[in-house]
Amino acid sequence: MENQDIEAIEIAAGQADYLIDSAVATANQPEHIIPVVDIVDGGDNNLDDTRKVTLKCVVEDCEFQTSKCDSEEVACQLLMLHTDLKHKAQQESGKTRGSNKIRLPETLDLDPSDDNGEAYQFWLARFNSYLAECDIIKIYEKYSKLKSRLAFNIFQHVSDAQDYETLIVALENLYVKKRNIYAARNRLVTCRQMAGENVRAYLLRLNQLAKLCKFSKPDTIEVN
Repeated sequence: MENQDIEAIEIAAGQADYLIDSAVATANQPEHIIPVVDIVDGGDNNLDDTRKVTLKCVVEDCEFQTSKCDSEEVACQLLMLHTDLKHKAQQESGKTRGSNKIRLPETLDLDPSDDNGEAYQFWLARFNSYLAECDIIKIYEKYSKLKSRLAFNIFQHVSDAQDYETLIVALENLYVKKRNIYAARNRLVTCRQMAGENVRAYLLRLNQLAKLCKFSKPDTIEVN
């Protein structure tokens, strides 16, 4: 066997030992500093250069690789430093953004026979905020998400809707009742403060009744 063959076998054996030792050494390290590493061969013409080790970061779209080092430990420390400074910050930033995302609203199971029009509008506003936050813009995805949030007793009322827009209209018709403006104004005029009701609670109740009256603002105000 020629000397070059013996030297090649020794180098291959050294690289295999390095990979095993690296896997054991990094097993207990935090996740962000355990990249898969590539040993870059220094070339066949120079034996001393061949024994040098270069580690390459394999994080997607990252082209970093260490300079040629005399020992595996130095190259590994350089790669860990690069990963810790660059990719750890990116991962933590992504986790922070993910934790701040709006959650999918609870299942819609408001009783249509009750006066739940405003509660439904609030639920729908939260659902639309979720769609915007998650960048869901395709109609069939919106339809699938909305349908999955309907309780069975609600779905029975709108099961004929086969697309997103039709489903929204069906839910609007189910929850948003047409009100008699004159009856609403009569309730406002005849509303009286109840026994034990403080002024703030009474004003809030009047304000809710006034919203149903659909008063229009005058175009001009006459001053005597």
